[in-house]
Amino acid sequence: MNRPAATIVSSHGMPSPAATDHPAFGAPSMLSLRDVTVEVLGRTVLTSVSLDARAGELLLLAGRNGAGKTTLLHAALDLLRPTSGQAYRAQPHPPQDPGRQKEGRPDSRLSIGVSFDTPAMLPRSTAREVIDLMAEYRGLPGAEPTSDPALRLLVGDILDVRCNRMSHGMRQRVSLAAALQGDPDLVVLDEPYNGLDPSSMAVLSRLLRRAADRGAAVVVSSHYLAELAPVADHHVVLEAGRVVLDSDLMAPDARQRHTLVVGDRGVAVTVLRQRGVEVDTADGRLDVWVSDRGELATALRHLVAAGVDLYAVMPGRPATEELVSRLLTPDLDEVTS
Repeated sequence: MNRPAATIVSSHGMPSPAATDHPAFGAPSMLSLRDVTVEVLGRTVLTSVSLDARAGELLLLAGRNGAGKTTLLHAALDLLRPTSGQAYRAQPHPPQDPGRQKEGRPDSRLSIGVSFDTPAMLPRSTAREVIDLMAEYRGLPGAEPTSDPALRLLVGDILDVRCNRMSHGMRQRVSLAAALQGDPDLVVLDEPYNGLDPSSMAVLSRLLRRAADRGAAVVVSSHYLAELAPVADHHVVLEAGRVVLDSDLMAPDARQRHTLVVGDRGVAVTVLRQRGVEVDTADGRLDVWVSDRGELATALRHLVAAGVDLYAVMPGRPATEELVSRLLTPDLDEVTS
């Protein structure tokens, strides 16, 4: 789906002073926070948080329990007014322009799909009725949820089950299907993997990646790094209400580790370092850090030209993904010492 250029507007319809496409990558920011601080009952929950979620991007918001992730999402969606700072959301095009309205929507405002960890549903409603109700609320045309093959994988087997007979995971699946239907411009999900079985987790990861690839900005708060981090473009980590990592894997300087299995490791290290390739030999491995496949191919050609036997190339995780894991995993030696 082709997305129109976006203008950033505040919740009150006022243009943002930063209402421009992302300066580095040309994709519009669909959701922006600028120096947002939130205090609740005298306690500071968020401190000067700034971030951008761009069209076509899957942003992972990670952090320990109580780090401020849900509060950040509430502030971004105007469910909570910041103590200071501002939150902006994009507007695809001026609402007064009827010629550019999105088909099936009452106006041309940003379409947002939202799901929180504890979805509230009418007990005697079926999954189908909940999804239809949310579609009507968002101004979407009526459509059978199973008409989308991907959503059918998520909820096709429970459409006629009443909510009071659902497990937490089943209710979660219904809430996610309601949020993702209609290809929203902005998707905001809080702990969407909670309660899901492994099959549903895999389906959800595919749906989130598909939404971003279609041009939506997808913002997901989650503790399930193994499922989400590999498909995310942008990692943001909160610690005690502050952003301690904001790393974009779409950035030109994003680095990824690859492990090489070679015949003569010493010669390989010398050749690579002479060619300016970043090399890491920790833990007895030979790792190279590269920005893209082209840089990796060049490094491998240097090794072959130098007569180094190359047996295997094993792709690793992006550097930022490893850093996310380190930030969220306590050092047991320090804890037990």
